[in-house]
Amino acid sequence: MEDAFSALEDFSADRAVVPAENSVDGPIDRNLDLLLRHEDVNIVGELVLPVNHCLLSLPGVKISGVRRVVSHPQALSHCKRRLEELNVEIDEVDSAADAAKFVAENGIGDTTAVIGSKVAAGEFGLQVLEHNFQDPTVNFNRYLQLGLGSGSAIRPGETRKTTVAFTLDSGVSDLFRAMWIFEVRGVRVTRVEHRPNRANPIRTVEKETGKAVKLDYVFVLDLEGCGSDPKVKAALTGLAEIAGFVRVLGSYTSKCESIRS
Repeated sequence: MEDAFSALEDFSADRAVVPAENSVDGPIDRNLDLLLRHEDVNIVGELVLPVNHCLLSLPGVKISGVRRVVSHPQALSHCKRRLEELNVEIDEVDSAADAAKFVAENGIGDTTAVIGSKVAAGEFGLQVLEHNFQDPTVNFNRYLQLGLGSGSAIRPGETRKTTVAFTLDSGVSDLFRAMWIFEVRGVRVTRVEHRPNRANPIRTVEKETGKAVKLDYVFVLDLEGCGSDPKVKAALTGLAEIAGFVRVLGSYTSKCESIRS
């Protein structure tokens, strides 16, 4: 994912899309860390898509003959129940798409299948043995569209969000004060995350032992509303009064496709 950020910064790409969160496995911390580190890159859009894993194989293979399934660890974790029913050997790979390509190009025998997408099946000439192979639970991925500068203008009726990162001089104990700033101004907080403050990871060290007794964090909040909204602007101004550092990561539209259980 580092390449996606670098492509924006060296102007070889106008936009990049990175995964931010899965509803089953949680946030993808590495990509949030990259966003915090690359200060010129901002969030310019958000897309939420339902997960639909498919079981893919070479043409002619029957599901009863599958003995081995390969895919990305996250895809495998989403399909545990069905994999247990099939009683197959499981192998993890770095990319589900690469696994599909490898099976297609190397003609691996009739006992190997891949968990991937319908798009991958069409691209690599594989057949779909089973649609909706994932466990029966609500499962979606959240993606962030990134760019330099601000995103496109937000049109009436679109869902507006703002993401802000900040540190607190008094540490976690002051988080309630930050949340109260948004509450009293009528700004709804929809998501809270925290990451280690890599610029200053240790807040307090015990003199006698030299051990870290308090760690420092960067807090990341998603807010309803655009950064130009008066109440959001007022809340961010209030936050700056108690925070050691504040950075608006972006104001943008959020688009969500329907999710079925």
